Amino acid sequence: MKRLGTLFIISGTSQAGKSTVARALVRERALKLTNIRTNTTRPRRAEDKQSRQYHFHSVPEFKRLIAQGELLEWARVHGFYYGTPRRAVERALARGRNVTLVIDYQGARQVKRLKPEAITIFISAGSPVQVKRLIMASTHVPASQKLARWRSAQKEFKAMREYDYRIMNRRGQLDETVARVRRIIIQHSRRQP
Repeated sequence: MKRLGTLFIISGTSQAGKSTVARALVRERALKLTNIRTNTTRPRRAEDKQSRQYHFHSVPEFKRLIAQGELLEWARVHGFYYGTPRRAVERALARGRNVTLVIDYQGARQVKRLKPEAITIFISAGSPVQVKRLIMASTHVPASQKLARWRSAQKEFKAMREYDYRIMNRRGQLDETVARVRRIIIQHSRRQP
């Protein structure tokens, strides 16, 4: 009988490189990782044309997904809804695939209540002072969102203690961060019979 895959949740502060780490690990076939596309109401960006990270919905469509129980977790972040499709996660796990979800602390709490066996990993770009500096200096974050991102980061730092693993992704150390997360995934992956 085929064993279930393991669910890994990756969260962290703005500017921590969570998605970059997850993308690097999904490319490693031996890890048997599936990255689940997120449902969102945020507008498409130019870089979304090459990305397969999101399913875009109107707010009424997204609320219908919530009402029909289609989402494993969902949250409103920076004015937009984000959520994880339940069936995609359950299908991948049933096929013996490991699953990574790159979600915020609100979503991580929801998933952990439903799937307490999930392994949670928190990635930060440094101390709160360093993260604030990175957010404010970022050319990728619109000026109108910088303060909101910093406020979210403060909440994320408080939630950090709830995670199984906490990793610092310092500037220039992406390969080391990927290696640390890889070791966690290998350690917790359910072995096939």
